[in-house]
Amino acid sequence: MAKDTKKTKKEKKGFFKDFRAELKKVVWPTPKQLVNNTAIVIGMILITAAIVFCLDVIFDNGYQFIVDKSETVIQKIEGTNNSTENAVEEANAITEDEKTSENATTEGTDE
Repeated sequence: MAKDTKKTKKEKKGFFKDFRAELKKVVWPTPKQLVNNTAIVIGMILITAAIVFCLDVIFDNGYQFIVDKSETVIQKIEGTNNSTENAVEEANAITEDEKTSENATTEGTDE
């Protein structure tokens, strides 16, 4: 068990040595490069946000157009159904009136 702890301590020391060596190889940007790259990133974010906003508005208006058109079509269909139902009710009422008038005339002739 003592060998295992020594091995992990050596591994930790080796890791930190390698880590430090890799950090020395890193090429850090100059302040001018940092500002330039940051401006580019922020610009790209704003352009992407504008594109997404435009697409959102376009799709929202398209969806609203479809919903409005479908409501209009549904109202026309319901209006046609209602007028058909009204016509049927009127036809039934007329036939009922004709039947009652026929009954009245037949009753009047029977007397």
